[in-house]
Amino acid sequence: MGELLRSRRQAHGLSLARLARRAGTSPAWLSRVERGLVNPSVASVERVLLALGEELVFEARPIDPLVEPQLLAEHAALSPDERLRQALDWNEFAHEIHDAGKRARAK
Repeated sequence: MGELLRSRRQAHGLSLARLARRAGTSPAWLSRVERGLVNPSVASVERVLLALGEELVFEARPIDPLVEPQLLAEHAALSPDERLRQALDWNEFAHEIHDAGKRARAK
């Protein structure tokens, strides 16, 4: 957040003192935020951005698949019975790994 506020303040050509006055905060607090020494609340960031004539926008985006598209297509082509068998096999494998870890920690 500090880098965002600093870059927006500089883009508007404002000093720390001037922006702090506009936002109703202290230059020292704003400086600490910009340097990453303070984690401001969302409301505080919104207040500072509003003083710049800007708004804070949050956005959610889908995560890119972590597996190859070909593997996704192959999985989608499986019958429900094949998918269930594969899931059970992976579950059994996970239990084996879990048990091996418990045995290793017990030694």
